[in-house]
Amino acid sequence: MANQLDPGIIAEYEAIFTYGDSGPHLSDELADVARESERRHRDLRDRVTGWLSQQNVEAPAMQPVYTLPVEPVDADTAVEAITLAEQRCAQAWRSVLADTEGEARRVAVEALAESAVAGARWRRALGESPSTVPFPGRSR
Repeated sequence: MANQLDPGIIAEYEAIFTYGDSGPHLSDELADVARESERRHRDLRDRVTGWLSQQNVEAPAMQPVYTLPVEPVDADTAVEAITLAEQRCAQAWRSVLADTEGEARRVAVEALAESAVAGARWRRALGESPSTVPFPGRSR
């Protein structure tokens, strides 16, 4: 069972790391949004790993460092890194949908939806229009 959800959990870990690395570069307003988004990723991580633990399944361990697709050095690159992290979460959760059912599938759908909404929020911050994508998690 953990093998099915591992891509999503790993993407959550990467997103949490990205928010932590990007946050100091953001304006106060965006930093507040980032803190709330990071909290949602931490909550989701805790719900998924807690559920797996109840199933006697070991979740993958969080790594101390992740390589970001964009190194945040200012507000623009921080928002870009966060936007890409949300996109990667959506892609990871979408990838597990075909192999899951029941509660695991419900968790993956919920996580995909959360990442889709967060991704739209950050694409809007980047000035992208439209800020939504037709099929969240689908490779562009």
